[in-house]
Amino acid sequence: MAEDLLGYRIRKQFSSIDNLITELVITRKYICSAKAGFIRCREHLSVVSKAGGQPGSDQDFMKSQEQLLNRLKLVEKRIKRQLRESARELGHICSQDCLDGQPSQRKMQR
Repeated sequence: MAEDLLGYRIRKQFSSIDNLITELVITRKYICSAKAGFIRCREHLSVVSKAGGQPGSDQDFMKSQEQLLNRLKLVEKRIKRQLRESARELGHICSQDCLDGQPSQRKMQR
C-alpha cells in the first residue's frame, strides 16, 4: 500500500512537471512570435509615420509592446519557479523512498 502511494506521488509529480514544461514551451513560443510581430509592426509604423501618420500612436504602441513582453516574461519566470519547486518535491519524494529501504528498487529487481 505504501508503495502504491509512493508510486502515485511520483507519477503525480512527473505529470505536474510535464504540464509545466508544456506551458513553458508554449509561453516561450508566444514570446518569440510576439517579438517578431512587434518588429514587423514597428517597421510598418515607421513607414506610416514617414508618410505623415500620427507620431503619438507609435509611443503608445511601443509602451503596450513593452508591457506585454514584461508580463509574458513574468509568466515565464513563474513557470520556471514552479518547475524548480516540482523537481525539488520529486527529489524529496525519491530521497524519502531511498531512506525507507528502497522498496521500489527491490520491486524492480524481482
